[in-house]
Amino acid sequence: MDAAYWPHLFPGMVLVGAGVGLSLVAAQVAAFIGIPPSVSGLAGGMIETAREIGGALGTAVVASVAVAATGELLADGTPAGPALTEGFRRGSLVAAGLNLAGLLVALAVLRRAERAPTASTD
Repeated sequence: MDAAYWPHLFPGMVLVGAGVGLSLVAAQVAAFIGIPPSVSGLAGGMIETAREIGGALGTAVVASVAVAATGELLADGTPAGPALTEGFRRGSLVAAGLNLAGLLVALAVLRRAERAPTASTD
């Protein structure tokens, strides 16, 4: 099956870009909620360090799965094109699983936004 850029790839690329952009802002907001100004630099450094390490580790895991799956299929005699496609598919499934795991951890661990009590005007 042949894929064309505009109808098949471009919509997914737009969604990935929007998702990454929105999630980075949400992570920054979550990191700074309830943090005293005296440690805001530390909080910013921690969130950026976690982002960098997570990106490097996630890329390594997904690439390892994709390469291993492709290698197995090539060793079994599968032609290169279908073997690469299946390797990328398995890597994408692992990436989706990691995203789901991250969502579940975020829902379980992140605290509710702390709200300052409102002054009554009675």
